[in-house]
Amino acid sequence: MGFQVDWVPSPNFTPASQVPAAFGRRKTNEIVVGHWWGDPNSKPSYNGVVSWFKNTKSQVSAHYVVGQGKMCQMVDEDDAAWHARQANQFSIGIEFNPNPTDDDYQRIGWLVYDIRRRLGNLPLRPHNAYVNTQCPGSTDLARIDRI
Repeated sequence: MGFQVDWVPSPNFTPASQVPAAFGRRKTNEIVVGHWWGDPNSKPSYNGVVSWFKNTKSQVSAHYVVGQGKMCQMVDEDDAAWHARQANQFSIGIEFNPNPTDDDYQRIGWLVYDIRRRLGNLPLRPHNAYVNTQCPGSTDLARIDRI
């Protein structure tokens, strides 16, 4: 089973050619970092997070956004999205619904599977392993790994 991934570019990223100057090393894909869209109590939405990542004032992005029956890629995997500070230069960032449905889990799991099929068995790590944050909340990363 596959899912459609739309291309919705964000202006907020560091091109691969500029990553060494910005981060001190070339861009690599060693891990996948899981994020939530924000505090579930604020009722964030797929369209809201995509709009925020398209806004140059936000200064944030992720490679992918998944949830509410939709999935898009916003930054090329060879470029550094701005999602996990010191991990940007060696990771692929996925933003997902903070209240994931079974469909959301299937989409995220399929995406992680597809990334691993193409790039190797990259570990899935929570955002809070790299930045002092509650993100990705209670999202079950082990469930994503099992899919």
